[in-house]
Amino acid sequence: MNDYSRAVKDRAYTLFNQNFNSISFDLFKKAIGEGNEIDYIQNPSEEIIFNEWLDNQDRDKLWDEFNEMRDDDIDVEYNYPSTLEGFEDWLKEQYQNEIDDWWSEAEHYPMWNTIFEAKDQFLSEKIIENIDELYELGIGVIGDTDDLNACLFIAGAGYDFYDAHWIPMLEHFEWLNVSEIDQNETARKKIKMTDNWLNSLEWLCNKTKNKDIRRHAKGLQMALEAQKLPK
Repeated sequence: MNDYSRAVKDRAYTLFNQNFNSISFDLFKKAIGEGNEIDYIQNPSEEIIFNEWLDNQDRDKLWDEFNEMRDDDIDVEYNYPSTLEGFEDWLKEQYQNEIDDWWSEAEHYPMWNTIFEAKDQFLSEKIIENIDELYELGIGVIGDTDDLNACLFIAGAGYDFYDAHWIPMLEHFEWLNVSEIDQNETARKKIKMTDNWLNSLEWLCNKTKNKDIRRHAKGLQMALEAQKLPK
């Protein structure tokens, strides 16, 4: 998880609240009928579900089973070559019920009582078009209803959603450029620090009667002025 600067978080907070409404999940469930929310929660692609299931399995054991089946069954040997693609195709055929059961038990459900509705139709459609990408960022999607646009949810709690989810999402949508914001913030701080030094040197020039000190102070003023970035 990234630790973003205050300037990045402030900009992300503004963008997120400009584009999303916070809605009670309990009220959403009452509006559509308790239990019907499952029908609106969008699943990622079958490929993502399969890969996550496989990541939680003993690959070596499954590979051995696959090769044993190829040795014992000529149809398996013919239809599923001893390649990664053949292995995965065989798994999808052989273990589809287990994959479905595994996914049904996965925690792909809002963990707390707030979901986030897109404020306009354009964003709602963008969310639906990016279900897989959002899922990879840890963000779930609830499809639109007659009364609501598509919504986002998080199947987690107890950490900073901006660091973990919202800022990466805003970057994915190309609404937020973290590097540019950090560079601008660094430049702003440099200008502020330079201005503070210039003010101090100007005060010193006005107060001191020592010509050498005044001359050195003036020289520093000129050097700092030359280094200042445009505001």
